[in-house]
Amino acid sequence: MLLPEPGGAGYGRLPDYRQSKRALQIRREVMESIMEDRHIGWIAAIIIGGIAGWLAEQFMRSNMGLLMNILLGVIGAALASWLFGMLGMSFGGWLGYLIAGFIGACILILIVRAVRGSTA
Repeated sequence: MLLPEPGGAGYGRLPDYRQSKRALQIRREVMESIMEDRHIGWIAAIIIGGIAGWLAEQFMRSNMGLLMNILLGVIGAALASWLFGMLGMSFGGWLGYLIAGFIGACILILIVRAVRGSTA
């Protein structure tokens, strides 16, 4: 019968349950923090998306309402982030979200104009 050598892996050591409890506590705190930040993130996305949509509306000389500006900015930011991700580029922070939202909203306005054949 082979026994583990003294000082070797698994010899006379029991798992330190205090450490694993602390790790679970830290993980739980991080997840709660992320969940709290997510609410702030959606509010910021709506505000910045509205600004980006409005800027795109002014730049592209189209006439849309506040709700459409917000939708264009938020969806445009997602579209532009995906497109730039495909090119290996990424924007970070509020300014990056604003730039991506503006570019994406302009792309969406161009798509709508191409489909409808009007000055959307």
